[in-house]
Amino acid sequence: MSSKKRPYLLTFDAIGELGIEVRFEIDADDIGARANSSNIGMEIRFPKDVAVNIKAVKKDPKTFELVGHYDCQIVTNCSRCLKDVPLDLSRDFTELVKLSSGKVEEQDDIALFFVDKPEINCSEIVSEIAILSIPYSIVCSEDCKGLCPECGCNLNIDGHKTGCELQSSTSRTAFGDKLFAAAKKT
Repeated sequence: MSSKKRPYLLTFDAIGELGIEVRFEIDADDIGARANSSNIGMEIRFPKDVAVNIKAVKKDPKTFELVGHYDCQIVTNCSRCLKDVPLDLSRDFTELVKLSSGKVEEQDDIALFFVDKPEINCSEIVSEIAILSIPYSIVCSEDCKGLCPECGCNLNIDGHKTGCELQSSTSRTAFGDKLFAAAKKT
């Protein structure tokens, strides 16, 4: 991971009549912090910076189209067994950015970002797109068996006995203890 990157800002003047193509990276720590504060219900780690390519084109004096692509990898926990799962998130996107005087205009089925000054924070827009593209439930494999409801052991690991031998008072706390220990490690 590289040193902390500043947000990539693109001014309306820099775009010009023919548009402009830009390449930049979004800091992995910044997008990770944004993802984990967005209430998506799981911890997300970005092991490396997000690579972004964008072409910005002027549609009218106050509206710009961003056509681009980003490549990133996330690491999160399997929804069933809590094992770390790496996932590549590479996507193409098209977004409109409009200078607004504070009045939000209704648009039919068009993703529209409003800005209050003549510059576009490309890092913020791409971060939001990337975070929204993260699947709600991620599993390590389709046949993942998850965790044992009795003891909390990973059922995918050989050697786990079906019908755990733990007794009721121990088994009620063992599952929670294991989850708490796993959360402490991260």
